[in-house]
Amino acid sequence: MFEFSSPLFWYRLIFLAELILAEGLFSFKLPRRTRFPLRLALSVAAIYAITFLFPIAAYNAFYVSFMFLFMFGMTIVGLLIISAVILLAAAGSAVCVVFIVRSPSAKKER
Repeated sequence: MFEFSSPLFWYRLIFLAELILAEGLFSFKLPRRTRFPLRLALSVAAIYAITFLFPIAAYNAFYVSFMFLFMFGMTIVGLLIISAVILLAAAGSAVCVVFIVRSPSAKKER
């Protein structure tokens, strides 16, 4: 399960650090929830533990792509745990505006 001699085993931890840093730069202005430092520490520790324990079952492109996409999904969940859900609210508002503008009742009849 743990193949410490594999470069991929260590690279995924480096990739996770890059993901967390990039998402931190993107979200540092978002409003913070209560007990932010505790939530941040627990989220990062949990993401690193899951990544470390995630098995490398195969070295083909499909499995490796799945592994990195799974890691990205975990960091998004961690981001939503530690910060307010502003991103989802903004995305929902944008979708509503698009549907209102495109609706047939919004067009003037000539």
